[in-house]
Amino acid sequence: MRIELTPKPKRAVLKTWHWFLLSTMLTFGVLAALPATAQDTAPKIDPVANVVAIDASQSPAVATVFSTVDGSGARIQLDDDDRASKPASTSTADGVPTEIVYVIDANTRSARGDAFVTIKESVKNSVSQLPESVAVGVIAAGDAPIVVSEVTTDRNQVLSAIDTVSFRQRSDIYGSIVRGTELFSSEPGTVRSIVTIATGPDTEQKVPASSSKAALVRTGTQLVALQYNGGDIELAPTSSTSGGVSANIDSIAAIERTISSASSAAAERLMIPFETTGETGTRSNATLKVGDAEQSFSFVNGQNSTRISQIDAPFETAGGAGFFSGVIVLGGLVLLAFVGIGLAVWAVSSMFVGERQLDTLLDRYEANDPTLSEDETQEAVVQTAVVQRAIQLSENFAERQGFLTRMEKTLERADLPIRPGEAVVFFLVGVLVAFTLGLFLTGSIIGAVILALVVAGLSYFALQFMANRRLKKFEAQLPDTLQLLAGTLRAGFSLPQGIDAVSKEIAPPMGSELRRAVSEAQLGRDLEESLEGISERVDSPDFAWAVMAIGIQREVGGNLNELLMTVAETMIARERLRREVNALTAEGRMSALILGLLPPGLGTVLGLGNPEYISVLFTRTAGNILLGLAVLSALIGLAWMKKVITLNV
Repeated sequence: MRIELTPKPKRAVLKTWHWFLLSTMLTFGVLAALPATAQDTAPKIDPVANVVAIDASQSPAVATVFSTVDGSGARIQLDDDDRASKPASTSTADGVPTEIVYVIDANTRSARGDAFVTIKESVKNSVSQLPESVAVGVIAAGDAPIVVSEVTTDRNQVLSAIDTVSFRQRSDIYGSIVRGTELFSSEPGTVRSIVTIATGPDTEQKVPASSSKAALVRTGTQLVALQYNGGDIELAPTSSTSGGVSANIDSIAAIERTISSASSAAAERLMIPFETTGETGTRSNATLKVGDAEQSFSFVNGQNSTRISQIDAPFETAGGAGFFSGVIVLGGLVLLAFVGIGLAVWAVSSMFVGERQLDTLLDRYEANDPTLSEDETQEAVVQTAVVQRAIQLSENFAERQGFLTRMEKTLERADLPIRPGEAVVFFLVGVLVAFTLGLFLTGSIIGAVILALVVAGLSYFALQFMANRRLKKFEAQLPDTLQLLAGTLRAGFSLPQGIDAVSKEIAPPMGSELRRAVSEAQLGRDLEESLEGISERVDSPDFAWAVMAIGIQREVGGNLNELLMTVAETMIARERLRREVNALTAEGRMSALILGLLPPGLGTVLGLGNPEYISVLFTRTAGNILLGLAVLSALIGLAWMKKVITLNV
């Protein structure tokens, strides 16, 4: 009776790499789609409510609040009042003189993508929608503050003036803010606001940020700082000092709605009455709650505090998200999304696919199945059609550039069991993931590019580190290996038998490489060529010399075991000398390390302790030039020190 094995249908078994790759693709696909889905529901400007003035000279006292939140339900709770606070009957500052000055950054950097045109049109639309009683002025922040329109209620004049704003080579943003505070009237009780649309840093630096803060506080003006494409690093703290708000504009499409929201917040103030319990001249603590925004402050009973500087305690809003909190939340969301999608894919595939180890092993011994190739019987890293196509494209491109051969040699040196095409795909995916994370964390293309370059550099150095570590371990085993091989030859073994015996006794990587050479020799390859293959894969010059010695001895004759012992003793003496040189140059290497880390370390400390002092290097042209020269000179110095302390033995 003849028994035939019928081939079973090929099972679609997902390996561990599938979970990683598929989860990565799905995770970042979902994260990339989140901004688009959340764009319509996200707030135009962060929820902020700040007390900018308190009139406690009358009863009830009245707090003037700059707010981007709906004022319904606003309340002020005195800390020494045990009674539960109730929503106050708030009102807007109707009938109060209101003045707004728009500061438009006129630098040519806003020409990209027609951002400058969009900003001017958005300002015109916002001015047209303001109440007629609101007076408006316009300043172009060019090489110097250019007043294109004084503060006036004539809308036609203001709209015509906005059309005349043209490009300038530089930006004087803080000087324009100070100039804007000078345009306001001196009438008491006037609501004053400056709306700044900055497309980059203040390149003039004629007026420091501290002077603009002082001018805002002195005139009781709230700054609404809108920063497109990064804006200026000092605008956010400047707006905070004035009791205003800052907002980042991440796209041209968001310019109009953000400027519209900023104009509405600048033109309105909440008037919140509340009862005071303290005696005249004493200070009371209180808490303001408007929606999700909350601020703790203190005021003097019986006094009319018309400036925010007369109100103690810096404001904090519950709705705002700081940098570190944003990073932590975003990192947690990314991790949860990755783990959740990975577990979901694992669970669904386990129900329908499943991996059976016994069937997988038996599939290799079933009758001739024309659908199974040699590559398919091995455990490939990836098996999906899309990924295989990506690997094929990467291999073709890398091969044309001559990169594939170098990558293959490096992977063999590092003993990583993946193909060069797969390594290129993983490298590109890692760089793309780093770029996406950098874009989410920093919100800047430059930050994302820097993070991607860091990941690319770390990947390269990690691969080189693994290869060099394996090479050092291999060369450390070489003298003992040659001595063992010489001993087997003295015992009567032939050279192939001796190599086979030594390969079973010595640990990897030497043992695994020798076993591979023995297997190649058993399949018909010349033993000397197999040993030369080891020296090429590991890139060990010492092993290449040993193979050369073996080849010369096989041609001219001689005592091979004595020759191997001589080579081993020479290598041991060279290693001893190399370690002595390393000990003598250790002080120089440590000095080079300290001197190399000192400038960036000192810069980091200064950036954390006094950011205004070191920011000149990044915001001014002269600072950029000096910073570039410093980096170049540091690299030259490090290269020179490395040349001095590097001695080849």
